[in-house]
Amino acid sequence: MTKLTKKEKLQLVLELVALTTNQRAGFMAANGMPVSLSNKGQVRERVADALEDGEFGYEAIIAYLDSVVPWGKQHVYLFKGPKGSLTKTWKKKVWVMDHLKSNAAAIHELVGAPAFVGLPDELTPTSVDVTSKRFAIDMVRRREWFEREPEFDESSETLAGEPVELRAFVHRVVRNFVAFEWDLTTNTAMLRISQLAGGVRYENVKQEFATLVNDWLDLATFAIIDLHPSILKLLELEKKGSGITRAHDYEVLTTAGRSVSSSSYANDVSVFGEKLTDEVYNSITSTAVGNVGNFFWLPRTGNPLSEDLRVVLVGSKDRVNFTAPSNEKIVRSVLSDIRKHCR
Repeated sequence: MTKLTKKEKLQLVLELVALTTNQRAGFMAANGMPVSLSNKGQVRERVADALEDGEFGYEAIIAYLDSVVPWGKQHVYLFKGPKGSLTKTWKKKVWVMDHLKSNAAAIHELVGAPAFVGLPDELTPTSVDVTSKRFAIDMVRRREWFEREPEFDESSETLAGEPVELRAFVHRVVRNFVAFEWDLTTNTAMLRISQLAGGVRYENVKQEFATLVNDWLDLATFAIIDLHPSILKLLELEKKGSGITRAHDYEVLTTAGRSVSSSSYANDVSVFGEKLTDEVYNSITSTAVGNVGNFFWLPRTGNPLSEDLRVVLVGSKDRVNFTAPSNEKIVRSVLSDIRKHCR
């Protein structure tokens, strides 16, 4: 494990504490702490005490964050793989290992031997998985920003009696998780980026990843999936009564360059169902392009959902936004649905 500074150790504890009660449950149970403990202050105290007593180390926190955060709030890019046969290259483990050894020795060393990395200033690989069916690499990087928090504002005055307003900002620090996975059987891939502050552009993170791996993996040979078709197809399915989602709002673009949008008055109410707005939708969708779809994926027979899950498809950015923490089965199921309707 990389040597951690005192501040990094504190930030790792804070990130563990910041998880939802359900996200923390596995860690709490494995280390003999109350799973239902929800007060973040109390959770922090219990974790700090356990660390001081040597019940577990920081590598245990890192390993747990690496297993949970990738399936939390995130943004996802979907790809089609490179053209041509992969049989003698990426599907052949011996070839992959030789390729990495020759072009990316540090990546080669991570195959089957993940590193426990804290909060590096640059995007840093942590694990690599190589089989004949799958290639995957995970990376982390420290990201920080200041977030407005009015609760901690204060007021005072100068000696002359002039009012002074002290506006509070919380210094947020997170381990940003970036995961690339290439299904060699279907020749499809995805790049998942854990959620960041509003000022960070996910396109820049994607480019940062592409630049880092460019010597041994050319991301430019992967074709990004166009999400526009799936937005309209999901809306059409819902309108016909056979939907797998419920749309809260949408935006479509007309051939003349106009933007048309509609929204329901509540999350649990479909955007469809009112004659006037439905007629507007019907009149333009034969030639329109889906630009944004704010959907709730619905539990149904055959999928792992137990409750509605809000997922936003941003066609203009070719990006899928999971707005709430989830788990691997659910994320994969939703992404499979989206791919199916992008064709």
